[in-house]
Amino acid sequence: MHVQPLDRGAAEKFLPAELQPERSGVNARSSQLGLYLIGFYNPVTGLLREIGREAKAVAADIARRR
Repeated sequence: MHVQPLDRGAAEKFLPAELQPERSGVNARSSQLGLYLIGFYNPVTGLLREIGREAKAVAADIARRR
């Protein structure tokens, strides 16, 4: 099975505005739904570093919600 990555432009076609990827995978609406989108922002410090930071924020949000 081949999975295509989702780019920011593709997300606009099927996600409502409040769920559009932001600089962080955690926002109020994504937290309510438990839907987190990470890796959509590629800073000069590196994508993997940013994904690691976002993953920690998502984990903290999930832990806070439980």
